[in-house]
Amino acid sequence: MTTVSLTQTQESSNVNTAVRLLLGALLSLLSIGLFLLAFPPYTIWPLVLFAFVPMLVSQYRVMPAKYSSLASAITIGGWLGIFFQNIFSINGTQADLVWWMQGLPIIIGVINLLADKSKRAFHEQTRYRWFVVEGAVAWIGLEFIRVLIFGTWGFVSHPLYEQAWLLQPISIFGIFGSGLLIMAINYSLALGTMRLFDTHFRWDALPLVEASASRRWLVGTAVATTLWVAISLIQYAAIPDNPETIRVASVQPGTNVADVLGPDSTEAGRQAEWDTLFAQTRAAAAQGAQLVVWPEGVYLGEPQVEQAEALQNLVAETGVYLAFGYIVETPEGLRNESILVTPQGEFSDVYGKAHPVFFAGETSLSRGSYPVHDTELGTIGIPICYDLDFTDVSRIMAGQGAQLLAAPSNDWSGIAYHHYTHTVFRAIENRTAIVKSERAYDSSVVDGYGRILSHTATPEGSQNLLVADVALGSANSPYITLGDWVGILCVIGLIFFMVYQEMVMRQQKKS
Repeated sequence: MTTVSLTQTQESSNVNTAVRLLLGALLSLLSIGLFLLAFPPYTIWPLVLFAFVPMLVSQYRVMPAKYSSLASAITIGGWLGIFFQNIFSINGTQADLVWWMQGLPIIIGVINLLADKSKRAFHEQTRYRWFVVEGAVAWIGLEFIRVLIFGTWGFVSHPLYEQAWLLQPISIFGIFGSGLLIMAINYSLALGTMRLFDTHFRWDALPLVEASASRRWLVGTAVATTLWVAISLIQYAAIPDNPETIRVASVQPGTNVADVLGPDSTEAGRQAEWDTLFAQTRAAAAQGAQLVVWPEGVYLGEPQVEQAEALQNLVAETGVYLAFGYIVETPEGLRNESILVTPQGEFSDVYGKAHPVFFAGETSLSRGSYPVHDTELGTIGIPICYDLDFTDVSRIMAGQGAQLLAAPSNDWSGIAYHHYTHTVFRAIENRTAIVKSERAYDSSVVDGYGRILSHTATPEGSQNLLVADVALGSANSPYITLGDWVGILCVIGLIFFMVYQEMVMRQQKKS
């Protein structure tokens, strides 16, 4: 698949520009709809395999060439606008965000409008030989850049989070590998659809996609998909039938974060949550739990100093390992930290959140170390909430031998159906089990193969206690050593095509 053979046609039909703009806009809106249905809470995951096709057909065939970048601007900007509106909704009310976050979908839409302005001319000039590879590589390259800033939110792989049987090669290729395949499928299908369009319509004098070209890309992508599925099924079939497990509990007290950490929080509100956590921990221990995880920020202050005796009495009574997060107010901002208490009443080394939420007042909290804790149960790391949205913290802890990640979290209603899905990808990438405890909206227990053993997702908020038997992960995946190599290669490819496109367009102007 090194070249795409095309022929030039001089035929064109005089289709009204306004009609083409309208049809192109409708196709772009269709892509938005397919995206929405592919992602949680609907999770009709196969739709993500062709969600881009209507937008691409709009951009490269339906829209007039002068306005072709409107297609991607509508789809990407519109999709992100709805996605942001949903995830930044707190009990049905839009959160008060900083100005650049409120306008981010519009900013990205405008960037697409400008950046894609010459893409159609580039692919016509190069006769679509780079269409599939450039499109897929560029998208994943941008996802890699996004993960450095926002984490893996809205990645094209996320609709597949329940399909553990299909995701196992992520332990080699990472989330960027699965995304690259998804985008290659989309662009191959789009090229084939453009070929069908060319056989029936002549709206512009442009190079036509030959059947042999689209067929080669469809066959090549089908082969790559078959290999991916085969590798995944082989890895999935190798999962031990009766592994040794430990019993874990994710405690979700169902309390309102405003009563605990908000500006109007009270000591009575904090004590009420503390009492609930103690009661749920005793209930978990009664069900045989050996490790109990509390949410992020369940104590305001230094619990290992101010509440040491109460916590030591609790773990001595229940015999559990207890992991949780707490907040310390400082003049510079909020220190967000996590800690483990052993059944013997010993406190572990403190971990400081590596990815603070700056707009929530958190400071740059990483202490430069990522401690893991060797226990009688296994080796445990305690990343905090937003840390799981990035690929680095889990990989570093797994690289130090963490077989299980106990993840305190503090979410809100708008992300109840989205946030726990990140644990699936971090678990498979690193072959480590994850127990996520959240205050009221979404908690989960996931094994090292990404299988969701127990979870709750309630946008209205609820009190829950998840108890599950989970096998410790092996923490020995190739990804731990290789890292996000696919994403890095795609960034290099993105830069290459930016330069190459500029060269081609300059040459076109000269000639």
